[in-house]
Amino acid sequence: MDHLLMIDKVPIDESLYPKAWLVDQIIRMCKKHYARILDPSQDIYFEEDEYEVIDSKDGESVSKQKCYKIAVILDGWDHL
Repeated sequence: MDHLLMIDKVPIDESLYPKAWLVDQIIRMCKKHYARILDPSQDIYFEEDEYEVIDSKDGESVSKQKCYKIAVILDGWDHL
């Protein structure tokens, strides 16, 4: 049975967070928590999205920021 891991509002900034680095961090996180990913190149999906940011000074200014929604298909969990 497959499991789905969703990561929301990841900033789109290739200079700070290149996709290859994000994929590496996701794989490391999954290994740390004993989750299995069969094929990272096919089981990690990036979708572009936007979210609203409200300026904290006046509370009314709203801007849109681009981000990724990342879906990771996990094959299961390794148990100790």
